[in-house]
Amino acid sequence: MALHGGGLLMGDTELRPLVFDDLEPVIELHRQTGYPEVPQDAFRRAYMETLRTRWARGHIQVLGYFHRSRLMASFRLHRLEMLINGVKRNCAGVGAVLTLPEGRDGGHTGQMLRDALERFRSQYSICTLFSTTGPRFYKSLGFFPLPNLKYVLVRNDAKGAHDGHGRADEEPEVDERLKAEARAYVPADLPELVQVYNLDVSLRKIGILRSEAYWEHLFETDRIHQHLAVLANADDSRRAGELRTYLCHAHDRTASYVTVRVRRDRMQVLEVPAESARFQSWMLRYALSVSQTEQIPRVESQVPLRAGEGEVRVLVRRDTPLMMLHPLDSGLTADDFPYPTENFLWSRDRF
Repeated sequence: MALHGGGLLMGDTELRPLVFDDLEPVIELHRQTGYPEVPQDAFRRAYMETLRTRWARGHIQVLGYFHRSRLMASFRLHRLEMLINGVKRNCAGVGAVLTLPEGRDGGHTGQMLRDALERFRSQYSICTLFSTTGPRFYKSLGFFPLPNLKYVLVRNDAKGAHDGHGRADEEPEVDERLKAEARAYVPADLPELVQVYNLDVSLRKIGILRSEAYWEHLFETDRIHQHLAVLANADDSRRAGELRTYLCHAHDRTASYVTVRVRRDRMQVLEVPAESARFQSWMLRYALSVSQTEQIPRVESQVPLRAGEGEVRVLVRRDTPLMMLHPLDSGLTADDFPYPTENFLWSRDRF
């Protein structure tokens, strides 16, 4: 993958994969930024576990930017496969951009990313970047944001969020004339999850493909984040939320699924791919039923939610974009993603 086994030298600077000893200051800065309450040893173990999954070993590198042999900044490179207008392309995914104290106020992070983008042009068709810090800095580097449309449903009849000590015994109902049943995901369902997800991606302008190994990496990463959240605040073990996946099973196969994150006060719908709008709608209604059964007052989604009259109040708002694209040689522009957009499969692919 990019930069493997060597670095990009430019005068007094070098961009290269970090060796084991180089990682220590990066891991510590990552801890201070995201999980300051977690003990150093525990965070370090969790960080390395993320990099040791089967998929990560072949698809993730942590790159460092050195100025006169001093580490100034770093980022995590993910090698992804994407479908762009139905054509499979290699994609560079950038995440966990960090500036070490020595590199602040020196323009090193911007120069690191400019050097990386220049190198990416010969190996990747597009570069993706997830950020919650706002788009201004990354737009100056040639990235453009994808619209971040969020549907917020506030349930009028919910008395409050569930207490987090187990799920309601009552099975939620879905009032649909579709011969389907919902059930919780188990590991044996993984091949069908891959098939449904990738089929949905093939119908969109752009989307990240997932292998079984990538799915396993995502599940393991979420388990690690949940563990870190528990360590960060032992009195609130559900701070990171519980990740659940329900499958829509019809005609002896999986036709759709919904992945949600259940927090104390809200349910977040993360993705709902399907082979048809009917199955997607059925799965969304099931998620709404779960939220009602467990008395969760608020549901958030980037897929339009439809509910019965008087059940919810629907608000639409535009938040800071999480997903940004650099076209490299793909030819994509911001005009390819008009607002509102449903051309990109929003998902857990957040580095």
